[in-house]
Amino acid sequence: PIARAIGQLLDHLQAVDGRLEGMCDALGRLGSDYCAKDLPELRDEVFDCVKDRHEDKVG
Repeated sequence: PIARAIGQLLDHLQAVDGRLEGMCDALGRLGSDYCAKDLPELRDEVFDCVKDRHEDKVG
């Protein structure tokens, strides 16, 4: 259940991201000088524990 919920959240975030991209494009076509800021970097070491658990299950 937890993995399913996380998957649904990720799907939702991806859909929201698509909408935001569309809105930014529309603003640009309307002449806005809006410039989205860069998102914070996702560092690989943050996901090491997840990667290790996945490799243990696969390997």
